[in-house]
Amino acid sequence: MSTQTQTLYFIERVKRIEGSFLEIDTLGVEEHRQQAMDKFEDEAKKETRKNFGVTVTEYEITAEATIFQKLIRYWQELPGEIFRMMRINDCQLVDQCLN
Repeated sequence: MSTQTQTLYFIERVKRIEGSFLEIDTLGVEEHRQQAMDKFEDEAKKETRKNFGVTVTEYEITAEATIFQKLIRYWQELPGEIFRMMRINDCQLVDQCLN
């Protein structure tokens, strides 16, 4: 199967902090930066807890072409094995939230 490289944007919220452990909720996965930033801004306005926040993370991923649509559609339901089928080439924090 052929592979391709694509950039995806993950909008995530810190759900719980215990020491150095962070539990994260993925709020959405977008293919386009502007859509991700719009969703980020909407979610950031809702965040009221101090020391918690919403982030947008940009991932450049190489995987089989069919993996990308599955990532976008079913991200929260996918098993951990999905990470064995793709390679994250680059990851950048696009923006951090609040305060």
